[in-house]
Amino acid sequence: MKKATILLALLVACFAGANAQEAFTPSWSAGFDVQGALPMGDFKDISDFGVGGTGYVAYSVAPQVAITGRAGYIYFGGKELSFSDATGSGTIKWKYGMIPILAGVKIFFTESDSRVYVAGEAGLYILSLSGDVTITSGSSSFSGSGSDTETKFGVSPSLGAQFKAGDNIVVDAHANFSNVFTENSSTNWITFAIGFEWMLN
Repeated sequence: MKKATILLALLVACFAGANAQEAFTPSWSAGFDVQGALPMGDFKDISDFGVGGTGYVAYSVAPQVAITGRAGYIYFGGKELSFSDATGSGTIKWKYGMIPILAGVKIFFTESDSRVYVAGEAGLYILSLSGDVTITSGSSSFSGSGSDTETKFGVSPSLGAQFKAGDNIVVDAHANFSNVFTENSSTNWITFAIGFEWMLN
């Protein structure tokens, strides 16, 4: 009798699990966020606090797993740096614009209305750099500017949480560490973001 009860309990558990899997329907969602970015490492020596935002889509492939795609823009103001040598002195101020185009995966710890998740994204960062230079030598001075654009690979792991705000909308808050692989120096920052996500089906 005891063995039969255990066997019945196992069969019920397996049946419930199978039904839960069959009942799940893959779904789409879309959202946006606003961000504040804190430069780290070498990058903080030449740049100030950044602001920006991203838009994203997510495709749920399991109750607690979603594939994501994201794009946006982040602007970093530059610090004014001074330099001097035997021929003169001057200042230079850099400004940075970054366009991330990323894809990744998001994993939720629970299926409740309020849930915590970890995520990882990777892809391309289009970096736009511009600078204003002033050079003084004796009684003469020169001012100029220049710009450059390059595309680099980067990664962005994150930790976040979602909170239900309506029938088809959640508030999403997360922090992530972005690292772009650039030559001769590190280009990384910590982002704090908050936004909304809508369930599309």
